[in-house]
Amino acid sequence: MSDDPRSEPADIEALLRRIEDIITEGALPPNLAGDLMSKSLQEFYDKLMKRLEAIQATLSSRMRSPALLSLVDLKWLEQAFDVFKSGIPEIYFGTNSTIGQGSKLPIRYAYFKVTNTTKVVAKAKLVAITQENPKDKRLPGSGPEPYQFYYGFRELTWLPPIPLSSLRYFNTGTTVPNDVPGACIIEEIATEGAC
Repeated sequence: MSDDPRSEPADIEALLRRIEDIITEGALPPNLAGDLMSKSLQEFYDKLMKRLEAIQATLSSRMRSPALLSLVDLKWLEQAFDVFKSGIPEIYFGTNSTIGQGSKLPIRYAYFKVTNTTKVVAKAKLVAITQENPKDKRLPGSGPEPYQFYYGFRELTWLPPIPLSSLRYFNTGTTVPNDVPGACIIEEIATEGAC
C-alpha cells in the first residue's frame, strides 16, 4: 500500500479485488506457502485453505437462479393448459408489477400462484419478459388492456402445492409474504421432474 492518501482508495480496491480472486479461484497466493515456511505458518496456511473452502461452499449454496413468480386467476391458468393441449407452443400473460429487471436476468422458469391462495401450483419454461404486447400469443378473451410487462412461457405443468412461505425474493433472500401483491422475481424453486 502507498503512503500517499490520494492513492488509498485505489490500493484498497486492488486489495479487495485480490481477496475476491482468492475466494473465487480457491487459491491462496503461492508465496504464502513457500518451501521455507515454518511449521506454524504451514498450519496457518492449512487453516486458511479450510476456511476458504468453507466460504466457497457457503457462497455456492447461496447462489440461486432467478425465477418469475406470477399471480393468476385459476380460470386463466386452466385456459392456458387447454390452449397448450391444442398445440399452441407459447402463451403470454401480462402484469403491471415491476418485473422489468427480469428481462436482463437468466430466468429459466415461471411459477404460478393462483390468486386468493398461498400456494404455487404450476411451473413453465419462461420464453421472455417484454414490454411489447404479443397480441397473437395472448389467451382468447384476456382483454385488450395494456400491461407494463408481458411474459411468455411454454411447457406448463402442474406442481404439488408449494407454500409461498418457502420462497425467497431473488435480490434479498427474504421470504415472499403470503399476501405478495403481484408478480416478482424469486429464487428458483427446486422441483423434481417438472419441465
